[in-house]
Amino acid sequence: MADASEPLQPRGVKPSASDPGPESPSSARLMNKENAGPAESSKTRATSELFKEIEQLRSRIEELHATVSRQALADVLPAGGYGALVCRVGSERYALPLELVEHAEMMCALVSFPEAPAWAPGLLNLHGVLIPVLDIGARMARCVREPDPADLIIVCRHSEGRIGMIVQEVVRVAQFYSERIKPAPSGLQQAPYVLGVVEGEDVPVFLLSVAYLVNVSDLPELHA
Repeated sequence: MADASEPLQPRGVKPSASDPGPESPSSARLMNKENAGPAESSKTRATSELFKEIEQLRSRIEELHATVSRQALADVLPAGGYGALVCRVGSERYALPLELVEHAEMMCALVSFPEAPAWAPGLLNLHGVLIPVLDIGARMARCVREPDPADLIIVCRHSEGRIGMIVQEVVRVAQFYSERIKPAPSGLQQAPYVLGVVEGEDVPVFLLSVAYLVNVSDLPELHA
């Protein structure tokens, strides 16, 4: 009786020595891989070149951003220096243009500000005039933050009126000269409303644009 494990051959036909027999799955995979080799290599090279082009574009964008930022910085910073009120917001330092700062108020009960975003906790009633209040820390993080009784409200002027900025502490009044101010890094979360970064300090000091910060904070209009 024939062994069941051996392949059956037609009677009277002997297998040829040159006949390789049935192709094994592993042999088929190897042949397919060898045949696909040039095509796969071509795809790999194309992908590698594409990534190189992407990196070159990123570098170019960084260069253009730095150029535009330097020009914008030169346009807004006075030649004689930048007077600033340096404040602590969370663990960071922000500087407000001294020429726009009117005064500081202790945190107090705020008037409800309907349809305001999470970073605008209310309105400051200043001698009968309602002023929108913006929490800088909450705006940077785009989150809700309950004002602390120890917070301060820095009242500043801008092109459309006045705005109150919540900070945790007033650190000092400073004069920064242009040679110490560098453009904000493009990857900085708050870069759109940061004029620049002061170098040579114990911690970085970010120069804020009050007008830009107000414009991008989605504050509802106040109607008299």
